[in-house]
Amino acid sequence: MEFRLDRGGLPTWLAWAAIAAACLAVTAVTWDGVRRQRHLMEEHLELASEVVARGVRGGLTRRFMGPGMMGHMGHMGRNHMREGRERRPPPDGTEAADPDILATAGAFFREVAGESDVRFMALLGRDGRQLAVLRGEGSEAVDLPPGAARALDVRERWSGFLPGQEVYMTIIPGGRVLSNVCSMDPGMGCEPGGREPIHLAVGLGAGEFMEGYRGARRTAWLTTGFTAGAGGLLIFMGAAYARRREAGRRLAALERVHHGLLDAMPDGLLRVDASGDVTAANAAARDMLGGEAVGRPLAEVMPGVSLCRGASHMELSGRRLEVIRKELPGEGGCLMLLRDRTEVGRLEAELARSERLAAVGRLAAGVAHEVRNPLSSLRGFAQFFRKKFAGRAPEEEYAETMVREADRLNKVISDLLFMARPAPRDLAPVDLAEAASEIERLLIFDLEEKGVELETDFQAPEARADPGSLRQALLNLVMNALTAVDEGGRIRIGSREVDGGVEVSVADNGRGMDAETLERAREPFYTTRAEGTGLGLAIVSAVAEGVGGRLDIDSKPGEGTTMRLFFPNEPETGGEAA
Repeated sequence: MEFRLDRGGLPTWLAWAAIAAACLAVTAVTWDGVRRQRHLMEEHLELASEVVARGVRGGLTRRFMGPGMMGHMGHMGRNHMREGRERRPPPDGTEAADPDILATAGAFFREVAGESDVRFMALLGRDGRQLAVLRGEGSEAVDLPPGAARALDVRERWSGFLPGQEVYMTIIPGGRVLSNVCSMDPGMGCEPGGREPIHLAVGLGAGEFMEGYRGARRTAWLTTGFTAGAGGLLIFMGAAYARRREAGRRLAALERVHHGLLDAMPDGLLRVDASGDVTAANAAARDMLGGEAVGRPLAEVMPGVSLCRGASHMELSGRRLEVIRKELPGEGGCLMLLRDRTEVGRLEAELARSERLAAVGRLAAGVAHEVRNPLSSLRGFAQFFRKKFAGRAPEEEYAETMVREADRLNKVISDLLFMARPAPRDLAPVDLAEAASEIERLLIFDLEEKGVELETDFQAPEARADPGSLRQALLNLVMNALTAVDEGGRIRIGSREVDGGVEVSVADNGRGMDAETLERAREPFYTTRAEGTGLGLAIVSAVAEGVGGRLDIDSKPGEGTTMRLFFPNEPETGGEAA
């Protein structure tokens, strides 16, 4: 597992270090208490055993200093020296040289052992040599620790536990009386004349003390184990919490990324449960559906859409939506992907229109010269017959019709050639007010005849385009507006700066267009006028698109029409001018 110190890692490590320090402190205090208890126990045993040893030494001194005992001991000593007889061990397991001395000491030992927990008494010579030992029943043999004999050469006293036994032994100087008693019995191995120092060793039972000490040590082990377990559990829980918190942090970050990606998707995404209710929706879906959809039935949000039934298309709030469904196995319900195909449909329509315009252009380029030359000849002959049959009916009328129709056909061919030719490269800023004045001069009689007022409002004085093409486009738009308005109507030519270019508009308050006419208005040869060719708006659209602009039309029946031409500041020019 990875621990990070930049976001929460350091406090976690500090907490774990504090837990470990607390566990170590509790363990140290516990075992220090055990050590102190051991020390106090040894101090108590040392004090108690020394008191008992002093009492034993005093009692033995008083026994051996009595008049009868001292005389008996002197007589016994002389007899021993005179006879040289060997010492025999008593039948109860005590070890001594003379039955009378040991009997006196044994009686005293039994008195002391009966009143206290004395396990043995021993007289020790130089280097810890055992001269006489009195043991109680069940007591083990007395084996002095190696350090006890060495300590007697350095100091007069020693205390400590016997190896492998719960017996605390204290060794103190035996005093002059015990030394004299030992020297009177050559069988005990003492140096004659009391020249060898005698020590008294007393063993005190420490079972009760050791039991208490063992209980304290067991408690210490249990406390240590409990502390270690609790500390380990806390550290484990802390590690688990840290992992969980880190996992939660990463999950939250992942969820933020996930939600960010979903909200940034251009396509809408809905999650629908098995009952048909919307349970989740991203921002694009809410925008496409026109409001909040979560918690609402799918049939209410998207009328006519069935649940989890493949792909389909639908119209909703003026948008053309493609709906793709994906079932969720095991959960019921499905995911629904909504794609707005409105712009795609518009682009497809634009592409189809451009392809039709390209086809018309290719047709115009192919037949223009073949048609125009014979047409010029036919118009010349028609003019000849019109002059020849002047004043004669119906011949003059027929000739006039021939001339008029030839002019009309020539205009169609001119429009086709204008629409098919590549966009000019010689683009320059065009004075829009001057172009509008020129158009007004060309159409002054038509405007006066119909009583139409031509208004101008140029917030942007110039547009970057080909001057001739721009004037032709404005002329076509104003002529279309003139045919759409009634007598006394109004036509307005304006301009304004928009993002990336200039927008030139021609608006009228005429009849307007219905949805079908608006959709097909820019198609070549589509017209609602009996005398029209259907190429006017196609030419205007070609002029705008030739420099990277566009033509937008806003119109409603009875509310007039507004044509907007967008000319970018950095036009995209086409091929050579025709």
